[in-house]
Amino acid sequence: MKITGMKSSKRCLRTKLITGASVLVVVLGLLPAYIGANTLSGSSDAPTLLLGDRVWVLRGAYDIRIPYSDRVLLTRRQPSLGDLVQVASPKDGRLMFKRVAALPGDRVSMRQHRLRINGMLLEYAATDGAAFRSVSPENHLGSVIETEMLGSYAHLITFTPGSARNSFAEVLVPPDHFFLLGDNRDQSEDSRAWGPVPRQSIRGKVFGGPQRP
Repeated sequence: MKITGMKSSKRCLRTKLITGASVLVVVLGLLPAYIGANTLSGSSDAPTLLLGDRVWVLRGAYDIRIPYSDRVLLTRRQPSLGDLVQVASPKDGRLMFKRVAALPGDRVSMRQHRLRINGMLLEYAATDGAAFRSVSPENHLGSVIETEMLGSYAHLITFTPGSARNSFAEVLVPPDHFFLLGDNRDQSEDSRAWGPVPRQSIRGKVFGGPQRP
């Protein structure tokens, strides 16, 4: 009886180990489909993100998709104003990072690098650029670094006064679309070039990255 019991216990333990290992393999295989790490290779979101920064993206923040597919199984929530998101470029499908600057139904415009949403001017505050003097010139920072209050987010932007992309006329964001901007306003290709971006092009939300002053 004791030998039989010992064999049964060993079989039970072996089954648990195999089951646990199988679950671990499945989890590790699916994890990259929902959480991803990216190394920044462009300057469109400086000074928030700089070249070489390691950025984490929660790909299931807004939608649950079939793993390694664009097909949406479940919509969890909508992007919020000020979210830093990963988006597929409407131009070539390349994944990039942009900030949600206006929501469906909003009217958004820019004059001399100052955003207005539904006629209301956003709040801006000067930022000491001394902390960025050692930043590599490949990041193409503008001569001005400011803090912009967008939704509940106080985030950094950069630009050079008088640059060619400092203004755009008011745009009405269509339903199920979002107006996206890069924080490096003079270096970013974004909704100023593409127009508002369809909801399905937004692939996830940035939830980890370096902390800037």
